[in-house]
Order: sequence, then structure tokens, then C-alpha cells
Amino acid sequence: CGVAGRPLYTFKNSTVGTQVLPGVEWIVDRVPAVINSAWERVLLSRAAEFVAYFVEANPALVNAADMTPYMERLSRMDPRAFIKMLKHANEHNAVPQLHTVACPTLIVAAERDTFTPVRLSEEMTQEIPDAELFVLPDATHVGPLEWPDLLNLRWRKFLRTHVAHAAR
Repeated sequence: CGVAGRPLYTFKNSTVGTQVLPGVEWIVDRVPAVINSAWERVLLSRAAEFVAYFVEANPALVNAADMTPYMERLSRMDPRAFIKMLKHANEHNAVPQLHTVACPTLIVAAERDTFTPVRLSEEMTQEIPDAELFVLPDATHVGPLEWPDLLNLRWRKFLRTHVAHAAR
């Protein structure tokens, strides 16, 4: 449920992330005290849970309690560090190196992921030698939380296949 680079160029199947990030960074840098005081309260509120479901998570598949640890950890993160991390992640691009990956690779995608669309995972699978694609059905960007048991089964199969093969 990720990309090989420049995630804001495909966020929500548009470049809106690249257009919004500089403004968000400007605000966070100008009024850090205001942002810091609101950051934790907002992320731990029921409103954040609603937005997560509205924006990305499939409420029919994910348990709200499974989202809580993520939101708690995010709420403790410095908002300026988060924005800088996002900015640097958006400047990174490993796509030109994908063909050099020299080990079996399982790429996990989510069918309804609009943060990192499944087509990007399909492209990575084409570029990485010996890559396999596994798509979580009806899942979103939080697909591993939506289908933990299914993902665990697929990982086990992948490891059994490739570890057993390498041991021969």
C-alpha cells in the first residue's frame, strides 16, 4: 500500500498534494504553537476518526480500535517533522532503481486505495524482477488493517515458497 516515490504526485489520483503541501508547510512554520496545540487534540478526536473513514478507510472492513494506535502515535509526532518527512518523501523517487531489486518481492496493494493507487503497485510489479502482486479486495490505504488475516496468510505463502526455494 505504497509507492516507489513521489507520493504526492498521485495522491487522490491528482497532483493536489504537491500544490497543497507548500501552503501547509508555510502555516506550520509560521504558527507552530497554534499547530502543536491543535495537532494532538484533533488527531485524537472523533472528528479525525470520521475524516479517516470519509477520506480513505473502508468502515465495513476496518475496526475503529485498530486505527487508534496509529492516531495516537501520529498525535505525538511533531507536526513540523511530519510535514518535512512528507516533503522529503515526495522528493524521493526509487522508480529508476526498481529493476535492480535482486530478491523475490511481494507487493501489497489495496483495490480502493486512493492515496497510492493500485496501478502504481502494478507498475512496480512490472519493473521489479521476480515480483508478485497481491491486491487486497475492496481495501483502502489502510488495507493491512482491513484484511490482517488475509495478508498474514499471503505473507506466509510467499515466505514458504521463497524461503523453501532458497534453501534448496
